[in-house]
Amino acid sequence: ITRKFDMPFSHVQILCMLSGRSMTIGEISKNLGIAKPNITPLLDALNERGLLERIRSTKDRRVVNVELLPAGVEMAENIKSSIADQVAEWPESINASDAKRLNNALACLISMGKILSDDNN
Repeated sequence: ITRKFDMPFSHVQILCMLSGRSMTIGEISKNLGIAKPNITPLLDALNERGLLERIRSTKDRRVVNVELLPAGVEMAENIKSSIADQVAEWPESINASDAKRLNNALACLISMGKILSDDNN
């Protein structure tokens, strides 16, 4: 994925995370487990590619929300589609035991995502 879309994995994660919603820099930082100051250069790079924008909150000027621009929405959808295509090929190359372990790992990730989402609300 990183080679196909010519971007680091952290950029792919941010685009997919922002797909369909806006987030604060703090939320992105928490979800990725990366310190806020280290998020800034990642967002700068995606902004320079015309994929996202920062929008200062009208309610609290200290809060900066991050949203995908139309090109970012398209890129995120292309990334998700590419991931789905790759996953669709897996049954041909993995055995039943590996598939079960993968299923359990994905269920764990989904559960963690729900916990993180609940923590952010």
